[in-house]
Amino acid sequence: MAKRKLLGEILVDKGLITAKTLERTLTRSKRLKKRLGGLLEEMELITGEELADALAEQYGYRVVSNFSHHNFSSELLELVPSDVAMQNVLFPLKIENGRLAIAMADPTETRIVSNIAANHGLTIIPFIATKKDINTAICKQYLGKDLNIRHERTVLIV
Repeated sequence: MAKRKLLGEILVDKGLITAKTLERTLTRSKRLKKRLGGLLEEMELITGEELADALAEQYGYRVVSNFSHHNFSSELLELVPSDVAMQNVLFPLKIENGRLAIAMADPTETRIVSNIAANHGLTIIPFIATKKDINTAICKQYLGKDLNIRHERTVLIV
């Protein structure tokens, strides 16, 4: 089996960050005990989409996006309870022939995915998605809140 490329190497190879930025961010991520990709996104050095593409390349998964506007059955949503989806930033996409497609922001979250597979006797097909896309889908599908709707500001005059 070929050695998996490191996330930092992929981001440098794509020209998204420099080697010096990688070195400094790695030092900072160790000090803060945060994941490299999440820290780079938090610092706005890369976008969520760029992180998702790099993780997909690293793990050999496909990227899925803009899925929150689709309707998902309650049977599908019950396979991954809302609290599990929110805590682990993942979302069930489709079930077919004993296979469950799941969008996840962090492909290293194998423990929870293995638990879902074992509890339901399913094979998991992982997809990478941005945290924003997953959180938008969770809010809309589980909580009935659409994050894309802009609310007008009102002023209360007393």
